[in-house]
Amino acid sequence: MISEARDKTVASDLVDAVVARCRSELGDTATWLNPEGYPDGLALCIIDSIWSLGVRYESHVVPVLNRYRAIRREAGAEPSKDGTPELLSVAHALGAGGGFADALKNHQRTSTKAGAPLKADAIIQVAQALLDAGIASAGDFRRAIGENPKVIEELWRATPGQGSSDIGWRYVQLLAGADEVKPDRMINRFLSESGASGLSPSESAALVRAAASRLNVPARVLDHAIWRHESARRVRRHKVVVR
Repeated sequence: MISEARDKTVASDLVDAVVARCRSELGDTATWLNPEGYPDGLALCIIDSIWSLGVRYESHVVPVLNRYRAIRREAGAEPSKDGTPELLSVAHALGAGGGFADALKNHQRTSTKAGAPLKADAIIQVAQALLDAGIASAGDFRRAIGENPKVIEELWRATPGQGSSDIGWRYVQLLAGADEVKPDRMINRFLSESGASGLSPSESAALVRAAASRLNVPARVLDHAIWRHESARRVRRHKVVVR
């Protein structure tokens, strides 16, 4: 098994297999894209990462993001610059969790358990916790995870729906501009078909990091290249639009 610590050695044969498949199926590394994310928009990072877990991105997350953007632009604001103060102001003006969910036209919950909080409520909770910790912008968030990653991770994991898996935690960092990996089902399918199956999210992320190092690209770039490749395969099968 692969160590969960980033500084431990990943099994060389698995890295070899993933690297070989990347070279044969993903094309020249020079053509790979660096995912844009929201380097100036912590609000969009939070909304995207909270809403993306357990759903199809194009059909559930993109409409929510677009509705939030529309709300802000109608108010004469630029959503790509919003931080936690702006996100909280919008949510409370709309009536907090329920009203925010109404405006976004999405009442999905953080889990399938009866009475689980709305994702809209989870967004408000984590935005307030981040703001209370002095994190108002994406730049603040990047600095905080560089200086006190465990503290910020614990804060994030206290959010409904975020405690049992580190996928959301990794994804919000990636969206904010960190060199991270989101080991979702797309990434795991690519790894599994490369011979690395049954991995935990941390193990999958460690393997992608090791392969990226071997390929001399940032981990976030390899993550995105794999995601696009697997999404394109899915499009061909199911005609689902990629992110």
